[in-house]
Amino acid sequence: MDYPPKIQELIEIFSKFPGVGPKTASRFVFYLLKKQDSQINEFLDVIADLKKSIKICKFCHNPFEPKLKQDLCSICSDPLRNKNLLCVVEKETDLLLLEKTGKYSGYYFILGGLLSPLKKRETERLMLENL
Repeated sequence: MDYPPKIQELIEIFSKFPGVGPKTASRFVFYLLKKQDSQINEFLDVIADLKKSIKICKFCHNPFEPKLKQDLCSICSDPLRNKNLLCVVEKETDLLLLEKTGKYSGYYFILGGLLSPLKKRETERLMLENL
């Protein structure tokens, strides 16, 4: 027996998320089905607003909420940062973890993945040309 098409469609969408397989995706769907309409609407509003309210920093690729017509995040626009230091990280969460330590005062660059000489195709998707 298969799930109804709408459930299956949402499972397939959630399965495309990093680290989420069909089993976890189906848990997400059934969790949402049990929620009240108001909770679902709140969830949908936040998702719809995400792309409108968040920009990606032109220098480091860190997501941020811009003030006015800002192109750089608060880290990259901070004149007190050490311009001689650049930390290359795999993903946004790595930047956040390092920043929370308060020990690093340079700039960051989010590569968007790991470098692997064995997987040449995957390295093509990284933001190496921007580095």
